[in-house]
Amino acid sequence: MTWVITLASGAELEEWERAWLSEKPTQFRRVITGTIGPHLALFPKSTWAGYLSDQMKATESNLAMAARPPR
Repeated sequence: MTWVITLASGAELEEWERAWLSEKPTQFRRVITGTIGPHLALFPKSTWAGYLSDQMKATESNLAMAARPPR
């Protein structure tokens, strides 16, 4: 699937990108709570699940920062 975004200005493109990025942390949170969370509940010492959880949280944080307008 190919997406083509046609916008009149750079500001409109940036607004669209920020809106798109703001949805991604929710998707990551769902993966963490729906998949990795139960794994960690069953196997709290799982190195793999702990590592993956940390990486997903870091990615979620970075996407949330990218979705905010600059100061």
